[in-house]
Amino acid sequence: MYGKYIFLCLLLTTSEVSSYAPIKYMNSNCDETVYVAAANRLKLDSYMVAGFSDNCKVKLTAVDGFKTSIAVRISFLNFNIPCDEGSVVISGFGTADTSFCGYSAPSTSFKSLTDTGTVKFQKNSGVSVFTSSFDLLITEVNYGFCDSTEFECDNGDCIDKILLTCDGNNNCGDDSDEANGACFWTYPVIVGVSVGATVFCVVIVVLVGLRYRKRRVYTQQTIAQPFFVQPQQQYGVQPQQYGIQPQQFAAGPPSYQDSIAPKKS
Repeated sequence: MYGKYIFLCLLLTTSEVSSYAPIKYMNSNCDETVYVAAANRLKLDSYMVAGFSDNCKVKLTAVDGFKTSIAVRISFLNFNIPCDEGSVVISGFGTADTSFCGYSAPSTSFKSLTDTGTVKFQKNSGVSVFTSSFDLLITEVNYGFCDSTEFECDNGDCIDKILLTCDGNNNCGDDSDEANGACFWTYPVIVGVSVGATVFCVVIVVLVGLRYRKRRVYTQQTIAQPFFVQPQQQYGVQPQQYGIQPQQFAAGPPSYQDSIAPKKS
């Protein structure tokens, strides 16, 4: 019974760390659209590649219900695409498509011309063993006026303030969101707070569970052993009547001696 509550605690607290950039996977999003409201990560793992029947393409679309001057900015956190296995092709981030392969991530970030860009893994034919992988950071940016919920990067773009976590991710594209004084929650601090919140939540669940169990045992004992009042013997004590009036009876007949006594004339 307590397991599901502990699981909910872990889910709620650990989501504080992962919710800044939820991870999407290429194999489950081929020919699909990933909508980016603040930031996401798109990952390709080597075990996924063998399952691709063809090239895998994912569309990235920035989402903001209040702004129209929005775009997606991408930067590779990790990149390992052997050129004999395939390549990564990005579209919508310049006048022409750009292709990458190799063992080092591109040093620059890329900003889409509109609110949408495309990332495609192009698999080479005739290859049966794959080691390709990458981890792509995707950030929704606003290149208009920054409101109170946004941070203005040095390059003029605006990103959600929730991304100011000193996690090493270059959401702005110029690292200004990682500069001293810009970010206020370091990643270790976030992890520490989440772990502390998890421990606190588990302790509360355990205490509530113990209290519930104790009350349940007490209730079962009360039902199993009813309380009987045994009459006690009284010695030299006259029974008393409380609030009971003695019943009146008719006068009894005269005694035998009175009935045979001579009457006086």
